[in-house]
Amino acid sequence: GQQGVDATDMAARWQIKVQQMQAQARESLNQGRDFAAKGEFERAIAEFSVAKNLIRWAPYSTIDWKGVDAEIEAELAKATAGRLAAEQARRDAEAARAVDALKAEGRAQVLRREAVINNMLDQAIDAFEQRNYDEAMDFCDQALHEDPRNDRAVEIRDAAFRAGRDTVRADYILRKREQFLRWREELDKLRIPESDIYTLPDQDFWKDITEKRAKRRGIDLSQNETAEDRELKVSLRETRIPGLKVADESSLSAVVDVLRTFTGLPLVVDPAAETAATDAGVVYNLNLTSSLSVEQALNLIVGMSGEDVAWTVRNDAVMVTTKAKARGVPTIYNHDVQDLVFSLTDFYGPRIERLRLLDDMEDDDGGGPFGGIGEKPKLIEISNLSTAIQENVAPGTWEDGGVSITEGEGFIVIVHTPEVQEQVKKFLNDLRRFGSSLVTIESKFMTVASNWLQEIGVDFRGLDNPVAPFKDMDDVTNGLEDGASRGLDNNGLGAASGIPSSGFFYDDGGDGDFKGRTENFFENPLGSALSNIGGITTQLTFLNDLEVSMILRAVEKSTDFQLINNQMLSVHNTQRAYVAVINQQAYIQDFDVEVAQFQAVADPQINVLHEGVVLDVRPTIHHNRKYLTLEIQPTVAKVVALRTFSSTLGGNTAPVEFQLPELEVQSVFTTAVIPDGGSILLGGLSNVRNIERRAEVPWLSQIPIIGFLLKNEGFNEESKSLMIVIRASIMDVHDAVEKLEERIR
Repeated sequence: GQQGVDATDMAARWQIKVQQMQAQARESLNQGRDFAAKGEFERAIAEFSVAKNLIRWAPYSTIDWKGVDAEIEAELAKATAGRLAAEQARRDAEAARAVDALKAEGRAQVLRREAVINNMLDQAIDAFEQRNYDEAMDFCDQALHEDPRNDRAVEIRDAAFRAGRDTVRADYILRKREQFLRWREELDKLRIPESDIYTLPDQDFWKDITEKRAKRRGIDLSQNETAEDRELKVSLRETRIPGLKVADESSLSAVVDVLRTFTGLPLVVDPAAETAATDAGVVYNLNLTSSLSVEQALNLIVGMSGEDVAWTVRNDAVMVTTKAKARGVPTIYNHDVQDLVFSLTDFYGPRIERLRLLDDMEDDDGGGPFGGIGEKPKLIEISNLSTAIQENVAPGTWEDGGVSITEGEGFIVIVHTPEVQEQVKKFLNDLRRFGSSLVTIESKFMTVASNWLQEIGVDFRGLDNPVAPFKDMDDVTNGLEDGASRGLDNNGLGAASGIPSSGFFYDDGGDGDFKGRTENFFENPLGSALSNIGGITTQLTFLNDLEVSMILRAVEKSTDFQLINNQMLSVHNTQRAYVAVINQQAYIQDFDVEVAQFQAVADPQINVLHEGVVLDVRPTIHHNRKYLTLEIQPTVAKVVALRTFSSTLGGNTAPVEFQLPELEVQSVFTTAVIPDGGSILLGGLSNVRNIERRAEVPWLSQIPIIGFLLKNEGFNEESKSLMIVIRASIMDVHDAVEKLEERIR
């Protein structure tokens, strides 16, 4: 009976197990269908595979799945096919999207390319309108690189090319025209005898190099200060108080509080400064009724507070503290002082005021006919400059710790506070201003002359002398004891024993004839600067029984001239320098006689002859820069003649020749004091020559009208004045450059 119960129970359990497996398979089938319906084929295939494996691996093969297994197989195949179809559709969709993206990118690229080309063409058109044809062609070339067949780019480029050629041609002509005009201006400038003493550079050029040099390292306190500190310093200088009254006050803080109450400025007193003032036993008594700035008031209060109290601007406040604290952190700076310690060379001008022998070519001071170079004194030794800095800039602080001054070759290295570095820089610039002064000296040798000559005379002479009748004078000679003529009539040779011609002749036909002559002449010329050659010479000859030959000579001349020999030289203060324009000519001055094989040989000694202009000066500017003391030596030398002289050495030697020069010198060696820009007449020489002379027949020449025919009158007036004028002016280079920079600003 028990076995039957167990069999029934096992059958029931089996039935439950089968039903359970069928339910699971059905559930997986339904879930797979749901996923397949949603298009989730992977999950559907997974569910179908679970259901299939459940059926495949069921422990009993006799289970009736009621068609579920067939449905699962069908749904699995369907889901697999659906998955393949979905993947294909996805791939097709991705391919379609890729194609669409490529098409869109292509369209965008075309649009972008067209936009770039249009932009280039637009810029090319703008450049063409602005006459920038090269730039227009460049834009067109870029557009053609993108689109070689762009007709618009080709057309614009061709037009720009043609217009550019026309412009280049026109610009070439314009540039050449401007260049020719500049050449003409330069030629015109060369014709101008005077120019400015100092010519400043172009404003644009100076502005450009100033901006470039401003980037070099230098001392600039503004770099170490905040904007607030700079504004506070300005307020201290500009803020004014009506006065300051303090009576029997021993507290430094109390006095500063009065200023703070007046102005509202941030004034702070360091306790160390208060202690220093108290230790010094300072009692403040101030009764200032006049207006003054806060900076002036602070300086006055600090000056009364003892040697160890100072004030400074720091951290947006005015600190009244000790000098050690006010000094701040020292900085190192290299001050270039080469322009202050360089040597001024003295140049001695050539001495051309006299002729020199070969053994007398050097002067005691080192000069000579070729000039010389003197000593090179320095304006100031660098050690003295260092001492001057310590004595005049922040005296008493150079022995403090961390402060030093070191001298070098052309530079001074200083370790001190930035404020003191700035003061040193200003001190050196003041010295440079004095050392940058130039003195321009202009000397003029002015020759003014006025000459006049007049000569009128009548002579009776010059009749021809045929063989018969004999018309020349009888028993009369040109010279010898008679002195009747110069013997030059009718191609005469001027022989003293010759017979002079007659001026009138009459033959009575009998035993005698009548003849005579007049000739009024002088042995010396009438004028020195003017000659009596020229004018009018008229000869009147009357031929009849009475023959007369009359010669009328009349001449009048006048000259007026001004000759200026001008020299100009710019030189440093206290420096000796010169300007020279000299022509040098070699000549044989002498001979040395050498004897060789009993034969005398002449060895010529060659010297150099100098003529020209030399201006030798040394200016000294006075302390007030209003006056100058000039040591000046202007010289003008001119070779008047160079005569050749012959001599023999004796015996049968050939003659030797040497030359004797004649030199005309105008010079002044003097010292003068003149004001800046003034002139002074250093010297002058005047020559006046008046001559009035007559050659006439006594008594008869006094008869009116007839006397004119029997005399020769000459008048000559010559005057010549030589004046040497010196003009000097002081030129400060720094002042001129500052004016230029003011115009730039």
